[in-house]
Amino acid sequence: MSKNFELTKLIYEGKAKQLWEFKSSVFNKGEPNLIAIKYKDDTTAGNGERKEIIEGKGRLTFLISTQLLNLLSKRNISTHLCDVISCICLAINSCILSIKFLLVLYNI
Repeated sequence: MSKNFELTKLIYEGKAKQLWEFKSSVFNKGEPNLIAIKYKDDTTAGNGERKEIIEGKGRLTFLISTQLLNLLSKRNISTHLCDVISCICLAINSCILSIKFLLVLYNI
């Protein structure tokens, strides 16, 4: 599962995940829109008033997300998932992700 890659530039950080530009000997060959999504062990409650780090939470979130995206793909539904690059990182298509962010941002 683990590929040779290096996270190079943090693009976005939220409560549960980070979006990164990355360099890889396997990826980014003719696909300039690929970015990495890295799941974090951080968790919050009470509208951000309580913050904790739960070891393994990022890995669990990664596993759930990967399973859901694979189920959609098996049913011929396009997703932003391109490949798994580590036990907590996915290579994703940033173009599809950008559309999702705009839909959420403008409540469409």
